[in-house]
Amino acid sequence: MSNEFRLSRQYQLIKRPTILVNHLLEPPNIISGITRYLFSLLPELVQQDRFHYVLATTWTKKKVPDRLKCEGLTIVTHPFLASTPLNAVWQAHVISDLMQRFSALVELNCNPIGCFLPFWPRVVTVHDLYFRTLPALYPRHHRLWWNVLFPATARASSSLICVSHTTKRDLIKYYPKLANKAVVVHEASALTGVSGARLTTSLRIPKRYALMVGNISPNKNVELLAQGLKLLENQGTRLAVCHVGRDDGGHLARAVQKYSLGLTITSLGSLTDQELAEVYSGARCLVSTSKNEGFCLPVLEAQERGIPVLCPDMPIYREVAGDGALFFRPDEPVELANGLTTLFNDPTLHLRIAQSALANAARFSWSRAAKETEAVLYRASVR
Repeated sequence: MSNEFRLSRQYQLIKRPTILVNHLLEPPNIISGITRYLFSLLPELVQQDRFHYVLATTWTKKKVPDRLKCEGLTIVTHPFLASTPLNAVWQAHVISDLMQRFSALVELNCNPIGCFLPFWPRVVTVHDLYFRTLPALYPRHHRLWWNVLFPATARASSSLICVSHTTKRDLIKYYPKLANKAVVVHEASALTGVSGARLTTSLRIPKRYALMVGNISPNKNVELLAQGLKLLENQGTRLAVCHVGRDDGGHLARAVQKYSLGLTITSLGSLTDQELAEVYSGARCLVSTSKNEGFCLPVLEAQERGIPVLCPDMPIYREVAGDGALFFRPDEPVELANGLTTLFNDPTLHLRIAQSALANAARFSWSRAAKETEAVLYRASVR
């Protein structure tokens, strides 16, 4: 590339309208669900070539994925404040400064709690409303800060991107005055194009296993899985399950201990994308027992590899999993146990659902999500 062309390209980038991406409420160098979403969406947004993006993040530059170190994206790092209310107040200063420094037109915040100053256009992503749909499962102080800070952030926003129609319905149910701001933009698999790699973990992976993926939070309802596995064990059938993700609250560990499932559930912890792809490919099925989900990315991550999904019969799973899943009634451990047995032992049904899973996953892409997100950003920028 000639120096003349390089300078011309840099000039074009500088003149391109700027979007500030707020990633200051997520913990540094840890893959949370929101971070996984943003780090999948952002490279595709850059590829659209309409805006220049500035990522304000708590991640260190060494830890930021290589796919984000690209032309069209500037990375600015800041320290992390773990206190949600202090972080939200602190953002009022930091985001204001960054908006002015980079002459940004719009702030994009993929966390539904953030800066609530009403002084510039803001687009916020709403992933779920667990604190309203399942309040009894979460500590009172977490619900308090949500009920104070989310409405303030939402009111100061131009648009609210909901990751599913289910999330949009929940948003309108609990916050009807926000209905005119809500728009649905579906997510996609975060592992598209990732090839599997042999696990570096010393844990032994069973030859045949069901897979549960995700950091365990109260809404994941892991006790239901433990109940189903215990029912099978009492019938003389032991089916192995591997869990990928963190169990920070100890919910899974307590369920394993309560039902004496130490030899049935294997915790693999956090894995690289390549390792996760390998674990998906070897699974007999993905199992989810959640009481509520905003989208559930693991569904599509499994389906794009032809892995059937076993999940509760709820609107969000019907919306995302489509025909590539076997459904059971929520909170019914017997039906969950029967579903596991069927997917392990009925090759004809397994093949049919696997083929449907592949077709369903193809409906979603980050490229499409980026185009739809960009359209929302553009509308916010010209208001």
